Amino acid sequence: MTGIGTGTGAGAARRQHCAPLRVAQRGGHRLDGRVTLRTVRIETERLVIRSPEPGDFDSAKAIWCDPRVRRYTGGVPSPELFERGFYDDLALAATDYGFRTVIERASGTHVGDCGLVQKTVESLPEVEVVYFFNADHWGRGLATEAAGAMLEHGHALGLARIIALIHPDNDASANVARRLHMRHERDVVTASGNLRRLFVWTPG
Repeated sequence: MTGIGTGTGAGAARRQHCAPLRVAQRGGHRLDGRVTLRTVRIETERLVIRSPEPGDFDSAKAIWCDPRVRRYTGGVPSPELFERGFYDDLALAATDYGFRTVIERASGTHVGDCGLVQKTVESLPEVEVVYFFNADHWGRGLATEAAGAMLEHGHALGLARIIALIHPDNDASANVARRLHMRHERDVVTASGNLRRLFVWTPG
């Protein structure tokens, strides 16, 4: 499976199982009327999705600096760009948005990153579900399981619309979106001038 990944900009610059979720939110506080979270931990059948930690640096770099993973998302970042993006994501760990670390429960292995990222698309505010997975773990349905968990988490946060921006040639990521009942709404040109297929998820 080629290029399990969506996303442009922000954290994306660096780096069929939809089981019921258990979400643990610790140390929450309210800021500007919106709950922000100190940590997030979501458990699915095979995965733990948690807030990123400094110790994830090397395993995240192995994912984000793999040309197979980055084939459709801007290419491999420089070491400096990856490091800046990684620590930007750590700064977002206390909020509802940004990348989360995906751990395989059975092995304890860091197999990917996923999350909800705030975007502006054609001058409109959007929230995108993003997912990047270690190429050694493609073809197992983990991206679908993790992205499905993030859609449910977004619904719990009150989001009525979540998008995915996918390269026109990235059939693997498009198939993940379709398995999650996301529909292709239209094609868009991003702020960086890239053509992307815009898939949309709405609850129900």
